[in-house]
Amino acid sequence: MRQSLWAMAITLVFLITGCQQENLVVSETENFTAPVENTQTRASGPSANGQGTLTNPDGSTRHFSFHAKEKNNGSIQGSGVLTYGGGLLKIKFDVDCLEVSGNTAHLSGIITSWSDNPDGVGWGFWFKVIDNGEGANADPDEMTRLGNSPSPLDCTVDYGIEIYQIEGGNIQVKS
Repeated sequence: MRQSLWAMAITLVFLITGCQQENLVVSETENFTAPVENTQTRASGPSANGQGTLTNPDGSTRHFSFHAKEKNNGSIQGSGVLTYGGGLLKIKFDVDCLEVSGNTAHLSGIITSWSDNPDGVGWGFWFKVIDNGEGANADPDEMTRLGNSPSPLDCTVDYGIEIYQIEGGNIQVKS
């Protein structure tokens, strides 16, 4: 009888401690990404993601990181961040429109944070990326600068913004 009571007590302790919820702290990093739902599969739809550096015409640099994917229900989920001037200026955005054609993707959505222009939060943005393949013989991937407007911008439109080769990064576009 005594052994049965001990076995039940130990089992009860394991059940109680095993069912406690773990509190995880998520820290925000320079390369901000949103969580991915476990229900996604590779075959769920087109996607685009990338990170790297662009040199602007004035010689300054910007670092970018983004991801976007069409979910099984047809909606688009994604986000990204642009960082300028060694982290002095940062723009974060949510992607809600993704148009993929071959190795090219157009993305648009809403700016969610703009460090030096708080009035720009809620503005629309648009950019275009080109995945030129992998390996030493592939041309560098390409990206436009971020176009933005107080009005929403449509990813199905090519706004004709000049495109630049990226440096030290990679862009992947999947149909």
